[in-house]
Amino acid sequence: MASSIITAPAEKALIRNPIYVTLETSLMSGGSPPYTPDEDNLSCRLEVWRDIDAGEEMLARLKAPYSTDDKQVTFDISRLLPRVIALPTPESIGISPGDPYSGEAEGLTDVYRLKHADQYGDPVTPEALTTSDDYLAIHGGVPADALQSISFAGALIGLHSYYWKRHDAFTFLKPVSTSQPDWIYFVALVTDDIEVTVTIHYTDGTFESYVSHTIAVEANRAYWTQAGHDQLKISDNADPDKTVNGYDVSLVRVTGMQNAFTAFFVLDDMCPSWEKFILYHNGLGGYESVRMKGITEYGHEVSRDTFERTRWTDFNVETGEFDDTRVLGGPVFNTHTGHYPAYYVEHLRQLLHGKLWIIDTDLGEILNDWRFKKIRVDTTQLRIRTDVPAADGFAITYRHGWLDDGFNIF
Repeated sequence: MASSIITAPAEKALIRNPIYVTLETSLMSGGSPPYTPDEDNLSCRLEVWRDIDAGEEMLARLKAPYSTDDKQVTFDISRLLPRVIALPTPESIGISPGDPYSGEAEGLTDVYRLKHADQYGDPVTPEALTTSDDYLAIHGGVPADALQSISFAGALIGLHSYYWKRHDAFTFLKPVSTSQPDWIYFVALVTDDIEVTVTIHYTDGTFESYVSHTIAVEANRAYWTQAGHDQLKISDNADPDKTVNGYDVSLVRVTGMQNAFTAFFVLDDMCPSWEKFILYHNGLGGYESVRMKGITEYGHEVSRDTFERTRWTDFNVETGEFDDTRVLGGPVFNTHTGHYPAYYVEHLRQLLHGKLWIIDTDLGEILNDWRFKKIRVDTTQLRIRTDVPAADGFAITYRHGWLDDGFNIF
């Protein structure tokens, strides 16, 4: 075999971080560098293929010469793997009539493989391709200074990063309201059933748990489940004589009853009538909501192409000299997060990086017309907080993810 993989991708990897592949050829001669190619026009051919329902498809074909220093070549294939949007269903914004909604987050994972060979000659012709093992790609990533490492040894990977100082035992309590829709995303590493267990915490320090629903999962696939207070029907399961101040949502593998991931929520009693809910891609791979408790300023902005007519003998003021074409635009919003603990404000930096949607609940209860509306953020920098103890929060400016050529209420 002329071509061989020296450094293979990790068995499971996040695609927003580099995924390096190093290959080596045996078609070079010499006892020490620089080595001499044994064939004219020698180079490496690398193809990236992924599984699809109909079989497999090729994502990319790469080629590069081998180094004469070490007979090797290295590729970063992370950007070749598709980055998709995998929102929960619009109906899951609301409350289900039965068990809480859950489903597969299609496209957040890909099973892929590499096919490689040496190629040479005139015209350049590849040798028979060698196929590698299968690898799992997960649509997500961690920052360059991350201290936590992703554990692939358990039953699943929670696609949410809830750490304050990146490497401590601090329990991240996500502030939510009772009516706030929210979701937990995860990648199953096993084929099994996952129980969604809710632990209710009361103001008197006591707690109790119940199994909300069960999700059948397959290995190497991503899933989402509702995680909001009302979505999980916590009021129906809570002690009516006690006051709920928070809840935990645990994903428990039924085989062995292994608790694989837990998200912690604390109830925030501030519920202004003007609050908005935003869904955002959280960077690690999942989607979650944030409640914007602050005031929103509403504006409108358009861009237009203007042209000038030549004033001639038929000029009149009704027609004028100037006119506009392509007057496209739409609403512009500036919304404040409201005041939150410092650790949660830090977490919300992702609003400037991720893809965002307004969770439109205006007509949900009337017309059962829940939906996500794409928005894009104009804000490029923020003052997050200071070391002076105070209430923290920030505002972002955003607009619809589309342009219109007119505005009306319909």
